[in-house]
Amino acid sequence: MPSEETLRAGQYVRELQAQLSRTKEVAVHELPGFFQAMPEPHDGVPGIPSDHPGNHQGATPAAFEESSYLYIRSYDTDLGTRPWAGPEVFWNSPDITLSPVAAATAYTKTLEAGQTYLLECTVRNRGDLMVPSANVEFFLANPTLGFSTKFAKKIGVSSGWVDAMGATKVGLRYQVPGTEGGHKCVFARVFSFAPADLPLDDYQLLPVHDRHVAQLNLMIVPQGTVFHFELIHPLNAMEHIALVPLDPSQLLALRHPFLAEFEVNQYAAHQMVGQLQPEVLPANQDGPMAEVRLHQDFQNQGYFSSFSFHSQHPEGIDVQRQAEITQQTLAALRELEAGQARPSVFREIFRNYRLLGEQAQQTRFALHIPYFGLQPNQAVGIQIRNVNSLTQEPKGGITLIITGEGGEYLL
Repeated sequence: MPSEETLRAGQYVRELQAQLSRTKEVAVHELPGFFQAMPEPHDGVPGIPSDHPGNHQGATPAAFEESSYLYIRSYDTDLGTRPWAGPEVFWNSPDITLSPVAAATAYTKTLEAGQTYLLECTVRNRGDLMVPSANVEFFLANPTLGFSTKFAKKIGVSSGWVDAMGATKVGLRYQVPGTEGGHKCVFARVFSFAPADLPLDDYQLLPVHDRHVAQLNLMIVPQGTVFHFELIHPLNAMEHIALVPLDPSQLLALRHPFLAEFEVNQYAAHQMVGQLQPEVLPANQDGPMAEVRLHQDFQNQGYFSSFSFHSQHPEGIDVQRQAEITQQTLAALRELEAGQARPSVFREIFRNYRLLGEQAQQTRFALHIPYFGLQPNQAVGIQIRNVNSLTQEPKGGITLIITGEGGEYLL
């Protein structure tokens, strides 16, 4: 049974909502009269240009509908505009940090089993309506291209108040169990029920489509090791995986504290690209499994290597149909961003989009990194990029920093 205080609070909220509704009704009937009584432009209304809509007789402004606009940045200049237009790297969010509780600003420590870490996410609101409770979910996953909540561990939820045109930092502490040490990708997803400000999908979380989602996917590994990563894809898929070397300016632009201890070896990265070959590993998940194939379709020594990835399963959604749904969803997002429609108009389109996420499959890869003669104080950078072959939409990426002997792998 609700307490007496709860009942009184509920009644008070209902009274406030009724007052707001009455005020809007009165405004709709009263405001047009004020604007119709305004003088014509030639009468010279001080401070209002003659071509301003409000300076014409009978020009009543549209009803104002306040709303929130929650987002997490995927890159430094990100304003939450979706779909993403590129070309910025979106998988190293500046709004997500992870550090050991003993050194809150040391963002480069290894994720070690048994240790406690602080995960924090800065949530931003570009809307004109405050959000009393912005909820942020934190996920840990193996290094991955693409993302689905089906193949990640949700480690907790934190919330905070976000003012209109404001930002706030929310976080939680996480003690790493023995099975979760090593390389991990961190995802954050923000949502609010009041006001309603929700992600596009429950399963597939793509920062390039959804301003509510961001990820931190930067891995540091020593040469002479095997780096394992995963690709999340539909049962039927046509995709590309590219390995692209980073030049010194791109690597330093990451502003990763770890790099202060290393010299960037520009030439080794170009030598590596042509020799790195992802290897498909046996599947280890339950449920329908598609047949997958990977082959190298292009190599340009020193610039990039490209691989075609195909998966096929009779129960999967046809790839052409997937492309149609994706293009319809992107068009809907553009209209919403421009304020030309309301989300309810695209209910069927978004429902079809969510169906794509229900058929996600996880394919595992091994990337053998040979010795390239890097000195212990040297490092090189390579981007692992993933795009949809039909829509050319970027799906995911991993920034891989390779160090000389004795380097440690970090999150």
